[in-house]
Amino acid sequence: MILYTIIPDGSIFNYHSSPNNLNQVSSNQATMEISYLGEKVEVYKNSNDKYVVGRVLSTSLSAYLNPKLQPGTEIEGIF
Repeated sequence: MILYTIIPDGSIFNYHSSPNNLNQVSSNQATMEISYLGEKVEVYKNSNDKYVVGRVLSTSLSAYLNPKLQPGTEIEGIF
């Protein structure tokens, strides 16, 4: 069976630990959409007062290959 959906598989199949969601942002953490290096990304603030890339929102294929935009990368001085 193939499901084409944006809903996480843990919500559909009702289990809590998934190898795919180990590094995801918790649902109560505030996120922001910013333009960084010319690409649109979603970031959140970590405990060290640095911003961390949560996910790439850009439609550019080169943005997904850029290691500076990889989810989990810390960003300093975005403002």
